[in-house]
Amino acid sequence: MLLNQAQWGLAQMIQTAVLGHLGAAVIAANSIAVIVFQMVSVFAYGAAGIVIGRTIGENNMKKLRQMVRTLEILFLGIGIFSIRNFVLEFYHISGQASFMAKNFMCILAVTSVGTAYQMACDNGIIQGGGDTSFSMKMNLISMWLILVPCACIAAFVRNDSALIVFFILKSDQLYKIIPVKLRLERWKWVKKVTRE
Repeated sequence: MLLNQAQWGLAQMIQTAVLGHLGAAVIAANSIAVIVFQMVSVFAYGAAGIVIGRTIGENNMKKLRQMVRTLEILFLGIGIFSIRNFVLEFYHISGQASFMAKNFMCILAVTSVGTAYQMACDNGIIQGGGDTSFSMKMNLISMWLILVPCACIAAFVRNDSALIVFFILKSDQLYKIIPVKLRLERWKWVKKVTRE
């Protein structure tokens, strides 16, 4: 878990550097948009980790299977709603930064469907079930072999717009649904760590 969080933190710094290359308004818009991302993701996977870990500790596999199905549906529902207008009311920023922030949050409204599902199922259910290496491997491949290289090419080689670069940086939330769903369906993530 420590390695997974460390590489995630490093990737966030690189993402900020890539977006910083695109101007001050983009930096401000990204800062605001990240708040929305954190509000959605922290709620989703924090709650899941607690209830999944407790249910595994109770050794109640029937209840665990029902809970996983319920949480999967719930997480998809959470990701659909965007709270961008509410968040922007707290800031006094330039027109360009406000425009970028609204567009970044539109992108997050799409990618947060993936965020609410895959992050909650991965960090909440899978890691809550005792499988921490899956997340590290998936994020290693996603961030360092796909996300960061594609974003750098878009920003520095192709000179794409800030919206395209931002979408690329957040797109992993959508495509990581597939490996997370496959891992959940195989049930190899359940690892009892309590003593008999």
